[in-house]
Amino acid sequence: GPATCVTAWPNGYGSRFDIISAYDGCLWKYPNIGAHDSPWFGDPVRYPLPTEIQNLGQVTKLCIVDVDYDGVLDILLGVVSYKDYFPGKGDGWGACGVGEDAAGTNIAFDEKGEWSGGEIHGHSIWLKNFGTLQHPDFASGGPLIQDGAPIDHHCIPSPVSIEWNHDGIPDLISAESNGQLAQRLSSLEFGLRQLEPASNISLGDSAEFDWTDPVFAAIDIERLHRNDLVVGTREGDVYTVLTSGELDEATMFSAPA
Repeated sequence: GPATCVTAWPNGYGSRFDIISAYDGCLWKYPNIGAHDSPWFGDPVRYPLPTEIQNLGQVTKLCIVDVDYDGVLDILLGVVSYKDYFPGKGDGWGACGVGEDAAGTNIAFDEKGEWSGGEIHGHSIWLKNFGTLQHPDFASGGPLIQDGAPIDHHCIPSPVSIEWNHDGIPDLISAESNGQLAQRLSSLEFGLRQLEPASNISLGDSAEFDWTDPVFAAIDIERLHRNDLVVGTREGDVYTVLTSGELDEATMFSAPA
């Protein structure tokens, strides 16, 4: 099946990286049996996702981070659920074709032209590595928590977790359904498993963006030892969002370019 997302996985053998992808309800790790500058990938190792994650929805993002500070890298998943999104009583678009019920009546929009379905649910899921870099074991996982409840971004999730405010602790950066980019600070005791309330991040002169289903990645584009963002959109556009300065509790970014 098609791979929904791919990321590099350090294998502990010098500077070589393996590749991990997610599809068909599993993680697949492709070992780099070549060199760092001329990679060659061998047959994949299959790691079935826990049943509760498979039942939750589709994986949309992989992010490598040590969630629980035990010195072993884990995986942060973005998982989208459409269980309340589509109108109709059947799976997906009801019992018949796209946007129609069994009688052929359009049920996607009401008489005013407004969406007649529900909300998308977007979750950030922690997948714990009980093994090592060379032999990971992703046997269980669970949602990231805020205020005692699982976080729901209400959009297709693309969580990024990396150290932003120089406290040595990875935080969570994510797009929200209101068209804003949010930062949630990690708990000092529980790490990314329990997060502080979200604060919106300014993008230049604006706090909002108009991207469709953005996918984020963190990278030091300017090689200034700080984290910038690369953003891909459904329209096929790619933007860079550079770090322009530091706030007390959140990173401030420049306008997308």
